[in-house]
Amino acid sequence: MLNKIMQSPLYALLISTGIILLSFLVLTPLDTSQIMDALNYELDILTYCCYAFALGIMISHLSVFQTKREKIHLALFFFIYTFAILREMGIQHWLAKTLGTTATTAFKLRFFSSPDNPLSAKIISGLILLSVIASLLYLLIFYAPKLTKGFFKYQTLSWTTATLAGVGIAGKIVDRLPSNLKKADIQINESIISLMKVFEESSEMCLPLICAIWFIQFSHIKSSKK
Repeated sequence: MLNKIMQSPLYALLISTGIILLSFLVLTPLDTSQIMDALNYELDILTYCCYAFALGIMISHLSVFQTKREKIHLALFFFIYTFAILREMGIQHWLAKTLGTTATTAFKLRFFSSPDNPLSAKIISGLILLSVIASLLYLLIFYAPKLTKGFFKYQTLSWTTATLAGVGIAGKIVDRLPSNLKKADIQINESIISLMKVFEESSEMCLPLICAIWFIQFSHIKSSKK
């Protein structure tokens, strides 16, 4: 019964929605300062735990990736996954400091456009970003046609992948929304900003878990074809 539920195309979406709603239920009764403290400590720790937990699950299902192409794609995925973990831990800030710049992050456009940052620092940061983007684009171009067809056919892996993309994009949009509105001279109440942060942080917590769900579903599909 549990396996059948986990193979549902909507499983990842329901789990993600549940985590986000639970985060709101736990944090919204707090005042703004308490919410921000929780986001900067408790939710950060939970996110790291989710990445570690998901990594363990994914490693336990490595044996189902048997063809040469599957193994190459798996290596690219883990490269992106490792970058995501390091970014969550603040590698962009550490890198900017280590490279001898005055910038606070090494992965934003203003870092590359600023004349104050050394060329060598821009090259190193650029190579890291380009390698991640190239890996992501390769996988996207390769799988996009299959995933698009699978989505309209209500296939499990396609819907789980769509959930991963949707949650990730939604989190980023909400993350950037306050600063973009501020640039447009639109003021937002601090309590609303804190709620946006709750959504953004809880959606980030969902991402590694969705990846783990994808691996479990892929493993089950491969096993059922034997």
